[in-house]
Amino acid sequence: NIVLVIALIGHFGVLGLAIAFSFASILNMALLLIFLKRNLPDIDGKIILGSTAKIVAASVIGGAVAQVAKYVVGSRGELDTFVAVFTQLVVAGLAGAMAFAIASYYFKIKEFFQFTESVTKKLFKAKKVIQEDTGEVTGI
Repeated sequence: NIVLVIALIGHFGVLGLAIAFSFASILNMALLLIFLKRNLPDIDGKIILGSTAKIVAASVIGGAVAQVAKYVVGSRGELDTFVAVFTQLVVAGLAGAMAFAIASYYFKIKEFFQFTESVTKKLFKAKKVIQEDTGEVTGI
């Protein structure tokens, strides 16, 4: 990663940093998949790659929607105050997150459903009701 940053930052500036980080992350994922397959030979690589492709597609859709929302909010007025820039961030971030969630639902991404189920259980966990045994109760 460091070698790529040094090589690319001179030619591309800050964009070189992003390219180097992205390339290093993709290479890291590929190496991890190779080691995983080597240590667990029975694992189905097609399922992992299919799931990864769906997640990448949903991420691209979410990122594209966030970029469009960022442009739309930015073109509505000047971005010279903190509030204006923060508003652009919030609107674009929420739009991108919603687009990612909708795309994940549409693509039937298993990990998305596991995540939403886990969050739902944590947020809305039912209180345990203790049942009392009233069989031996005597009263007035």
